[in-house]
Amino acid sequence: MHDLESDDGLLTKEPLLAKCYAASIRYLSALGKNSGKPLLRLISPELIKDDAFEEGTVMGFNLHASPAIEADDRQGLERILRYMGRPPLSSHRLQLAPDSKNLILLLKTSWRDGTSRILLSSFELIERLVALIPAPRKNQIRYHGFLGPNAQVRSELVQKPMDRPNEGTSTKILRPNFAELMSKIFGIDILACPRCHSRMQVISFIRDRKAVKDILNSLKMSTAPPEVLRPAEYTVCYEEEAVLFMDNAQ
Repeated sequence: MHDLESDDGLLTKEPLLAKCYAASIRYLSALGKNSGKPLLRLISPELIKDDAFEEGTVMGFNLHASPAIEADDRQGLERILRYMGRPPLSSHRLQLAPDSKNLILLLKTSWRDGTSRILLSSFELIERLVALIPAPRKNQIRYHGFLGPNAQVRSELVQKPMDRPNEGTSTKILRPNFAELMSKIFGIDILACPRCHSRMQVISFIRDRKAVKDILNSLKMSTAPPEVLRPAEYTVCYEEEAVLFMDNAQ
């Protein structure tokens, strides 16, 4: 029998990370004294769904390819990018268990077997987050099948820039400026004057270090860089093989 594990470079180089990956997709605990055991779940009988699989589902996996975005649908593209860039979970659905030691995660949509909540220890939650951290120096968008980089028919499906029809008009996309991005993402209007509440205008972008320092000195503002806030310190307690992370700030 061919040994698949011998070909797994990640398992050889990063065994703990590979273990977190494997446990995450199987809903198991990866490390500690509960390693290999399934996570505790709260099942609501009224939420149990029919066993009939949806069309296009194979062994419980479904490739969801329903949304279609037209070439000029910028709002549709923004919606799908916001969906792809969403955080792994909402803090509003995570709460402390009655025992004050574990965490309860309320699922956005109940599973087919009626699971509506999952009980996690602090360390098990970190295991799940570790499995979601993108690998360093790897492309975040990967193409497979016909769109894969080595697919023989890729050139027939993807047009090259020189092959695209020339309509005689410029198709340059005007990207939003920094002020628009700050307003859209963080809800901060950096062009609103804090004193008179009128609209400010960008005169020029000054990147020369000495010029920036002179301007700040003339305005009697500090020229020292802002202090970098350090992440919350954690107390690590070893109990057998389990590791409990407790935030000192709480």
